[in-house]
Amino acid sequence: MKRLLCLGFLVFSLTSWASRPDAGPASFESIDGLRYEDYVYQDFIETVLLYNTKDSLAFPMMRLNQGGRMRLHFDDLVGDFQRYSYTFVHCNWDWTPSQLQKQEYLAGFDNNFIDDYEFSFNTIVPYTHYQLEFPNQNVRFLKSGNYLLVVYADNDPNKIVLTRRFLIWEPIVSAPMFVRRPTVVDYRDEYQEIDFEVNHGGYNIPYPYQDLHVVLVQNRRWDNAIYNLQPLFVRDGSLSYNYEYENLFLGGNEYRYFDTKDLITFQSRVSQIKFDTLFQVLVTPDQPRRFTTYSFWPDVNGQRVIRNIRGRNPHVDGDYAMTHFRLYMPEPTTEGNIYVYGGLSDWRIDPRYMMRYNYKRGAYEAQILLKQGYYNYEYVLVRDGTGQVDPSYIEGTHFETENQYSVLVYHREMGQRYDRLVGVSTVNATEFY
Repeated sequence: MKRLLCLGFLVFSLTSWASRPDAGPASFESIDGLRYEDYVYQDFIETVLLYNTKDSLAFPMMRLNQGGRMRLHFDDLVGDFQRYSYTFVHCNWDWTPSQLQKQEYLAGFDNNFIDDYEFSFNTIVPYTHYQLEFPNQNVRFLKSGNYLLVVYADNDPNKIVLTRRFLIWEPIVSAPMFVRRPTVVDYRDEYQEIDFEVNHGGYNIPYPYQDLHVVLVQNRRWDNAIYNLQPLFVRDGSLSYNYEYENLFLGGNEYRYFDTKDLITFQSRVSQIKFDTLFQVLVTPDQPRRFTTYSFWPDVNGQRVIRNIRGRNPHVDGDYAMTHFRLYMPEPTTEGNIYVYGGLSDWRIDPRYMMRYNYKRGAYEAQILLKQGYYNYEYVLVRDGTGQVDPSYIEGTHFETENQYSVLVYHREMGQRYDRLVGVSTVNATEFY
């Protein structure tokens, strides 16, 4: 029986692997328009990372004209050389394109090639790894605000490969934040309240209800960000955002995790490692946590870290493994579909991350091709009809959960055609006021 189960496990995996694109010339879809969000347009592009070179887990941003640099990584699983180019689009506070012309926010060339690439080394799954750092000798930034990095193929802007959001900010205002247990009794056990102020001192904001915009972000996620908060109190040099309802986030739970930094010996929360045509990894099977009490463990707030302890450069010698997830439930839910979710899915509801119910095992299952590394993840319910993403259905939600919050402060000065990002503040919810 044990051998039959293992065989079934491998056959199911090979079927999933067969759905991946075969090695050979890449076939690019023509894209009519940009999506102003983190998105991968081609299914042979994997493991896209964008971060400040000083901290790979921090919010992807840098200060204007302060020497900071951003670094992009991605893999092309076709495995051959492909000529990729990149450009940048300046956006308004709400991620619509701004009215600025490229020469107004970029100095240098507005379209450039990605010249830094390496073929994978000593891996079962071949790929070509591409890397880019910016600003660089070809391009630098003149304005603060929201930016979209656009990567495309064959020097053809219609052959878009990926887009990634990042921020460039100026330290003009301060925005001290406080994470509190909610004031309203009905929300005290499940939510976290984020209160903050915008202290602008001598910086003139004559029309804060029209020209100032703030965005609250939890764990670098844009999918549940809070927009359009207006100041409750306007004082000389200070704006207060001390709400009771509008600034609440579900506390959620600490993220689940697993580690595949070594595919020879088992690491944290890995139950099986097998090999056929590629590595097969079974993450330790999970149970729902909706009705369990809160328990703390360290996580990276839903992100991932690519690593391989048996190599020198995990971005080039890290292998890919078909990674199997299993969530035990006595019966399938009738309220929607269950997905694996987190930074590994770009915080998106993607069909590749949807789980299917296995009646023989009494569990939801999914298999996802992932590069070696340390991963955080969670299970979410996408409700039928509304499309609402609900992590609390499986994971539960607690006010004590450690989360990272950022407030982004945008201001459009009188007569200007773009939103400056004039302040950023970040705090971890580890102490409650």
